[in-house]
Amino acid sequence: MNKTIFLLILLVAFNSNTKAQEKVNPSDDLMSSVGFRPVDPINYVYPIAYYKFSNEYFQKLMSGVSKKELKNYAVKTDTCYSREDRNIYFSDIPNKKIVDLLPNETVEIQISEITKQGGLSLKGAAAISAKNTSYQVTMDYVKFVTINVVDTLNYAKNNIQLENLSIYSYARVGVGLRIVASIETKKSGINLGDLFAIGFAASRNEVSGSLSVNVLGIESREITTLLPMPSEISSASIQSAMQAMATIKSKIYDDDIEIRPQIISIRSVNPLITTDDLVFNTSRVLGLGRTSNILSTTDEIIKYVPQILNCE
Repeated sequence: MNKTIFLLILLVAFNSNTKAQEKVNPSDDLMSSVGFRPVDPINYVYPIAYYKFSNEYFQKLMSGVSKKELKNYAVKTDTCYSREDRNIYFSDIPNKKIVDLLPNETVEIQISEITKQGGLSLKGAAAISAKNTSYQVTMDYVKFVTINVVDTLNYAKNNIQLENLSIYSYARVGVGLRIVASIETKKSGINLGDLFAIGFAASRNEVSGSLSVNVLGIESREITTLLPMPSEISSASIQSAMQAMATIKSKIYDDDIEIRPQIISIRSVNPLITTDDLVFNTSRVLGLGRTSNILSTTDEIIKYVPQILNCE
């Protein structure tokens, strides 16, 4: 009798502990703070540098001297850049030089489970399938630069105040290629971190779904021709997508390529921010100009924006 009561107490304690653990885990629609989350590409139209006035000119400007007197203190850097906000954008930079500003490259896979609410629960880069479950597998090749998205506003999420965040998120800005497999599994044990394993499983009718190939921020007529049009998950469609990815990747430095950097993936600094909120607020903060400059010095600006040297 005593042994039975003892076992019942252990069972109740185990169930209570399990429920307590479930309560403290983030819900399925919250993003992990570890690693970057792929997002639909967002055209990067934000400033990448600020072209400063010379110190003496700026001090006189702030002191309120007349425009006529101000001319006496102006040097070439004060007068040769006509844009009033003094901001530099990617559109100011010759196409060939934009690629030089994207020094980092990575190829990675992210696996997310599609929740009942339609959200994505990040599983990382390695996961084994469960039966009758929906997943989104994203493979990226990205050539990028990472920026800090800075925001000092207060945020409240899940009744927790996030005060004075100096960095709201990190964003990868660049160009690349993306393969996305959206699948429904019919058995457990499939290696979701391997696209070819998914294709093999599809050939055995163990998964079903769709495949898409996306070009991110790279444009030319030849690339449009090279882009495959897969209609279903199969070993052949995955092989075709991988071959196209390798070919298009080799075209990035071609003369006829147009480079338009995009926000390709975002990393949160706080796990209590949902993916949707992360994307929306990162875009909002960038729109306010709160970001680290990609070009940080006057020498870099002159190097990448050579038309400044030609001004009167």
